[in-house]
Amino acid sequence: MIFNVSFPHSRLKVKPPVVPLAKGEPLGKSAIVVRADSGINSLAELRGKRFAFGDATSTGSKAMPESMLHEAGAGTHDLAAHGFVGSHDSVAKRVLTGDYDAGGQMLSATEKYTGQGPRILATSAKIPQFPICASPKLALEDRQKIVEARVNLEDPPILGALGTHVTGFAHIEDRDCDGVRTMLKRLRG
Repeated sequence: MIFNVSFPHSRLKVKPPVVPLAKGEPLGKSAIVVRADSGINSLAELRGKRFAFGDATSTGSKAMPESMLHEAGAGTHDLAAHGFVGSHDSVAKRVLTGDYDAGGQMLSATEKYTGQGPRILATSAKIPQFPICASPKLALEDRQKIVEARVNLEDPPILGALGTHVTGFAHIEDRDCDGVRTMLKRLRG
C-alpha cells in the first residue's frame, strides 16, 4: 500500500520513498505571513495576536509554524487566539481580510499572493513536501517499481492533475525527514 501522510512518523514505520517536485524542488519552506500594513516586524511581536494555521495535521501550515513561534518565545499559549482554517490558501486569505493577524503556510502558497498584501515575516528550514509513503509490508521489489514509475513520470496532464506547481517526483531517503522529526519532538516537549 502506498499512501500520502502529512509527515512520515516513526511509529507508523512508513518509508518516504518519493516526494513531488514543486517547481522542480523536492523540499520547500514554511512561511509565517502578516499583512504588509500590520506593523508586525518579528515573530516575538505575535504575542497577543490572532494566528491562523492551515490544517491541524499539516507539517507546513501547522507544525513548522508552531515550532517557529515557539523558538521565538511566542507559543500558542501566548497568542490571543489561534484557529485552523484548512488550506494554505485559506491562511493567506484570512490574514489578508484581517480575520487573523498572522498565519503559517507553505512559502509556495504565499508566493501566489505576491502583490496582494501579504508580507513574509519568517521562513523555516527546508522540509520535504507531501512525501508519498509506503507501508513496510509492501515488498521491496514492489516499492522500487512504484518509486521508479513516479520518478520517471513526465506526463504533463497527469502531473497537472496533482497541482499546477507539480513538475515531477524525486526519490528521498528517510533521513531527509530527520529535521522535521526533531522539530516535532521538540514541540511535544
